[in-house]
Amino acid sequence: EIVADVSALITLHRLGLLNTLGSHFSKVYVPQAYKAFWIEEHARIPHHQPRQILSRQAIVDAVSGGKIAESSEPGDTPRIDEYENEGSDVFPISRILQVSEWMAKQGALPDAVLATVQAKQNQPALVSDEEVDTALQGGAVIADAFTLRTVFEYGLLDYLCAALHVSITRTELAQVKSELENQRFCDEAGEWHRELVESLESIPNVEFVPLNDEEDDDDHREVHYGLGATLLAIERNLPLLADDRHCQQASLNVGAHQPTQAFGSDILIDALATGTAVTQDQHADYLLRLIRWRYKFLFPSSDALLAMASRFKQGLPGRHLREVAVYMQDCLRDIGLYGGLEQVDPPTPMALKAFTEWINIVADFVVQIWWDDRFCEDEAAELTRWAVR
Repeated sequence: EIVADVSALITLHRLGLLNTLGSHFSKVYVPQAYKAFWIEEHARIPHHQPRQILSRQAIVDAVSGGKIAESSEPGDTPRIDEYENEGSDVFPISRILQVSEWMAKQGALPDAVLATVQAKQNQPALVSDEEVDTALQGGAVIADAFTLRTVFEYGLLDYLCAALHVSITRTELAQVKSELENQRFCDEAGEWHRELVESLESIPNVEFVPLNDEEDDDDHREVHYGLGATLLAIERNLPLLADDRHCQQASLNVGAHQPTQAFGSDILIDALATGTAVTQDQHADYLLRLIRWRYKFLFPSSDALLAMASRFKQGLPGRHLREVAVYMQDCLRDIGLYGGLEQVDPPTPMALKAFTEWINIVADFVVQIWWDDRFCEDEAAELTRWAVR
């Protein structure tokens, strides 16, 4: 039996290992406070209207397809702006309705579409129709993102791009792309919240339990979300599965001081790889994902490293092993890796322990290469030379 912290639950959910977690332990306890907090968090995530996403995507697609050009600066190009309240002495500012009427006169806009715009349009004009006609004779306009989104909503975007050379500034386009990415991330995060709760509720061995001192006020809920699993593990004297090192340390300090009193997803994955639940290739893939998610101070097994090496035999050592090598050096250079003596017996710097652990990993990897039938002698020699450099 174990207690699972939110940090590890999110990791395992993104790795697709929640069901494996449930089958590996007889019981997994999860703080009851998590469920309420996740529901509240999901409710706070902004859920965007599909048309907002479609309008932004249409602008990005139009730029990618060459229908709308990028411009570094607006310059003196005539502008379409539906939301500007003041005119300009440098360039005329046209409203969407004025441009639509101009396109209709040119035979570039169907009457039905013009009627739709006329029914929706109520912005007062900043310049006369004659000034708009003169400005548009040049065949080029520039528009801001909000105006282009409204143009799309009116069903005008394709007609406008066909009738005129339309531009948008790089700054405006970058904002559209950023908003689109944010919308997608919010939608994706909201889906992750829902999937995580549903997955945990569907696993028979997972049980949501309250803390003995659990309160309903906001302050207690915040504490129980951040430290709920740690407090529950201490309360029940159970091992804690957490990827938050502070939670691990708190559990180790108060608990039985055993290495298994607190552990992270990386240790769980290593344990699963020793059985049949996780293959060596999957083990390697999970490790790489943790590295790319910037989980620090992980120590890969030689089996995982061998699996990575076997994927790039035509170009040893391969991209994955190089990625691990860069990760190792980043970890050993990390400013958070304490170089002073730790209060252990005998007093040992944590930095020295990490360096020694990596030396052992590399040495074990080199030895295992020569015993692995997947590598011929030349390949083993090449990997050995690379590893010891």
